[in-house]
Formats: sequence, C-alpha cells, structure tokens
Amino acid sequence: MANLNNREKTVVVSALKEKYTLSLLLYELDLPRRSYFYHISVMKQPDKYSTLRFLIKNTFHESNGCYGYRRIWKKLQHQGIVVSEKLIRKIMKEESLVVCFVNKRKYQSYQGEISPEVENIISRDFHTDAPNTKWVTDITEFALPAGKVYLSPIRLF
Repeated sequence: MANLNNREKTVVVSALKEKYTLSLLLYELDLPRRSYFYHISVMKQPDKYSTLRFLIKNTFHESNGCYGYRRIWKKLQHQGIVVSEKLIRKIMKEESLVVCFVNKRKYQSYQGEISPEVENIISRDFHTDAPNTKWVTDITEFALPAGKVYLSPIRLF
C-alpha cells in the first residue's frame, strides 16, 4: 500500500470506512486526515472536462482508433476548441484510448539457405569482339503499397 497515491488511498478508505474506524484506516494507510477530506471533496465535484472527454472519445472512435492525441488536438482546433495537447493525452490515458497500429515489416533479405557463390566468368572484362556475346543482369526488389515489384535489367555486351 506504500506505492498508492493519496487519491487511491482515499478510495480504499471510503470503501472500508463502514467496517473500520476512520482514524484506524488513516493511520494504517499513512494518509493525513486533511488529505482524505480534500480528496473526498474533489471527488464529489462534477467533471469539468466531461464535454471535452465526450468529444475526444467520439473523435477517437470515428477514426476507428487510428488518431493519436496530436491528430485529435488538430481536429478539435479546427472545430474551434482550444486545449493543450497534454490535456488530451491525459484524458486519453484516463479513458484507456490507445492507438492500435500494425508494425510494417521491415525489409529482410532472403532468410533461407544461402546458395554457393556463382563463378565469375566475365572477371570484369566487358570488352567483346562481337555484339550480344556477354549478358550481365541483376535483380532488385521494390516494395510498393500494391505489392512487390521486381526489376531485372539486362545489359548486353
């Protein structure tokens, strides 16, 4: 119980005060009496961010959980609502609004068995007496949103 903050201790005391005396609970939780009554009065007050909380949750669910606090902040700015990014981040944390994103796979070369190195027949001698006697090629892979594309240029010597 030592790692609880005073607000959490107040909730515990409020739950147990019918079974135990208030002074005993405050003593055991090491919660000052003044702090307890302060937190009780704060918890009785209405939430001053209830409309903002509703707007943030609504915007988050409209985006199918894709908008983080920066985009929500921008969207609220366009609606004429001026609040700080930190407040939006705090409300999102309280409401457990977490952006779920899929990690894009990073490029990895072929993971299978490595084939033996091909013999270098040309030995960087690209000079020929007749055309179309030496062919050199390479394969390159491009990852596009539509899928993978391969480019294999051929150079004739």
